[in-house]
Amino acid sequence: MGAEPHIHGGWTPIRNLSDPYVIGLGEFAVAEYDKQTKETLVFHNLLSGMIQELIGATNYQIVLAAENGSGCLRRLDDYRAAVSVLVTLPPYKSLDSFKPTDV
Repeated sequence: MGAEPHIHGGWTPIRNLSDPYVIGLGEFAVAEYDKQTKETLVFHNLLSGMIQELIGATNYQIVLAAENGSGCLRRLDDYRAAVSVLVTLPPYKSLDSFKPTDV
């Protein structure tokens, strides 16, 4: 979803960062990170991404902006997230990594 046709198994850019499915993956990544770390990041938007389609799974590497902090200390920071979606019913998503882009 959100990418041009490509070679099976290779990484290609996500062309449509406004695709609701891809936005949902960004929201999932932030929510899952918050759940795992007790942080309170808030998803803001997608900046870029790559997609890799495999047999039985699709992998996404996305760069996103999220609000961090609260009140007057609130700021936008960029993060890299890796999300895997397994082809099951319903599809199973997992957050494989989530890091600030400056790391």
